Amino acid sequence: MKKSKINPFSNSAHSERQITIDPELAEVLEMQRQAFHEKFGRKRGPGDPIFFDPDADQPQFRSEAKIKETHDLMCDAMLAAGIDPAKVYATRKTGLLPTTDNLQNLPPGGLEEWQDAIREYWSKEGLIQ
Repeated sequence: MKKSKINPFSNSAHSERQITIDPELAEVLEMQRQAFHEKFGRKRGPGDPIFFDPDADQPQFRSEAKIKETHDLMCDAMLAAGIDPAKVYATRKTGLLPTTDNLQNLPPGGLEEWQDAIREYWSKEGLIQ
């Protein structure tokens, strides 16, 4: 069951969903808070992105091109590290990287899409019929 509460600082009376943040995520969010303050010289406001473009003069999300570039670099690093090329192909194709820790966070059908991409890779390689 989802927990809800009313935010006393909100301008509306809508309930907000509460989530549990593990220590690792809390650390990432704190690093982003610090990076935002260092970059823009102020606290992050309600309309500002948590994960922002560090090259922009004003707070904004990263462009799709920058996100794709970062994703491609990650996939290249995965190949260089010896990760199974079929898994790298599936990650490139789907944008997903399933792990035992994040399976519950995948979109509906995400794991099946990723597994289909692995089968597609092996089919293209002629290793499965």
